[in-house]
Amino acid sequence: MTTSIGRGFSRCTKDDVKEPGDYKTVQVGLYPMVVIHGHDGEIRAFHNICRHRGSQLLEDGSGNIKRTMICAYHRWAYNTDGSLRGVPQEKTLFGEHGVNKCEHSIKRGAMGNYRNLIFINPQEHPEESFADYLSELPDNSWPAKTENLMTVARFNWTMKCNWKVFVENAQDGYHLMHLHKNTLGGPGVDGQTWRPLGRHWNWQGLNPIMSDEAIAEATKKMSTGQKVKASLSALMGDWQPLEGTDLSTYGGEVFGFFPTFLMQPLIDNVGFAKLIPVSPTETFFEGWVMMAPFKNERERKSRLKTLLNFAPMPEVEFDENGVANKGEPITLENFPVHPLESGNFHAEDVWQVEMVQKAMASPAFEVGPLSNGEGETALTYFQQNVLDFVPLKEKVEA
Repeated sequence: MTTSIGRGFSRCTKDDVKEPGDYKTVQVGLYPMVVIHGHDGEIRAFHNICRHRGSQLLEDGSGNIKRTMICAYHRWAYNTDGSLRGVPQEKTLFGEHGVNKCEHSIKRGAMGNYRNLIFINPQEHPEESFADYLSELPDNSWPAKTENLMTVARFNWTMKCNWKVFVENAQDGYHLMHLHKNTLGGPGVDGQTWRPLGRHWNWQGLNPIMSDEAIAEATKKMSTGQKVKASLSALMGDWQPLEGTDLSTYGGEVFGFFPTFLMQPLIDNVGFAKLIPVSPTETFFEGWVMMAPFKNERERKSRLKTLLNFAPMPEVEFDENGVANKGEPITLENFPVHPLESGNFHAEDVWQVEMVQKAMASPAFEVGPLSNGEGETALTYFQQNVLDFVPLKEKVEA
């Protein structure tokens, strides 16, 4: 039998399946999948589908399989290595020889582990190996040691936009000092750079976090918006750096794993986002934040509070386990003020991508000239990678 905890967070790190029997469901495109830490010690990826009538085997979420996983429909039972264990009324209903259990194990998927991030492919033997998928990433990875971190905050969003619109926003360096003038405040295009890593990409802010002395001097002549930016820099400067982080050179980073996974290594935590397309105009955003293990409960509460102050969410509560909004997706309707007045840069982004999506429905919609250099060139790189994955027939018909 299984015991279930949490729900709706289709993401997986090694932290999610630490102990034998632990499982985590994930959605990979159209495929419901599950990652299971088998009782034999091996971690595997399976299609979360019973081999009898094709029902989803485990409900969305995570938990621990004490012995076997059982489909609720007709109670076919499977071991944690995916093999079929038992079929009720087998000889009565399926004949003298019963069901060939060796031929009805749960279908496997492929799994890759990169720095304790678990990547799933629905094909058991993909055409592209995991090493080829990673491409240049292993040689151009983030310096901070992010292995063996623990999840401290979880939050979901429902965004009224196509998933590609949100990815393009994440790559857009031009908007940082304009849309986010009262939150992030930059950097400008001359203080950032981006680089392709195979189909993936990396954005970097080039300016290190300001020292307390520099902030005190600079704030004397700052506007209100500029002071907000300075306070964020001071806040980040007070964080406890992850091993490997160099405060003298750190200016912020984002890694984009093609096509729908984003990662932001900050000074003492790492933020993750998985985008799940729901429809052409709606995207489900699954986010979580990981930190180094805490010494005690007091430290956990203190550091979580500091983290949440960095990107406040008015009227959105986090429970004692760091889960936002009781596990329900956040929408802009949750905010009692306009997103531009919320102090939350992510809410500003969601508001803006939804504005772009609304405009795209108009026959008058068109994109003008894109800025060069570090501003928006990453967008055309991403768009070409997407086109490379569109079948030729669909391109012609489009």
